[in-house]
Amino acid sequence: MELLAFGDTGWGDELFRATLMTIAVSITAMIIGFLFALIFTPLKLSKNKFLNFIANSYTTIIRGVPELLVIYLFFFGGTGAVMFVASIFGYNEYIEINAFITGAFAIGIISGAYSTEVFRGAIQSIDNGDIVGAFQGIAGPLGIDSKLMGAVGASLGAITNGDIGSLTNALGNLGGSAPQILTDVLG
Repeated sequence: MELLAFGDTGWGDELFRATLMTIAVSITAMIIGFLFALIFTPLKLSKNKFLNFIANSYTTIIRGVPELLVIYLFFFGGTGAVMFVASIFGYNEYIEINAFITGAFAIGIISGAYSTEVFRGAIQSIDNGDIVGAFQGIAGPLGIDSKLMGAVGASLGAITNGDIGSLTNALGNLGGSAPQILTDVLG
């Protein structure tokens, strides 16, 4: 139990800080993933073949590549990419990207790929008549059908559950296999 004590004799304060950092990365990654899903879901549902191709490529590639590889790609490849672009403009010094932002962005991109598919499925599961009725004011006093709202609510629940599972797995990869990333994040 001495190892879990706070202060110089134990690791309690470090573990507490790491727990807070994990929560912060999770929340930030969920927000980033939600924003990616908002961008790519309309593209995935688009009748424009090019936009549909872009969204399908994003979801297929990100969901098909192991999460740890995506995290490593952003963490180790991101610095190299930024330094390459900076060298084009004549800046040849070392540039280090913030590890918190890199980790949250990598996990957010992974979460966004899964959320895009859930949003797409949720939208496609709603009957066209329910959507038309809801927007024409036929369905109720507020113009929103309870069946439509039920479908939206069920989809949001599925998104939350899916994101939490995906984030738990990705954060396990981030913390368990990449101690250098955590060391950089914790300072």
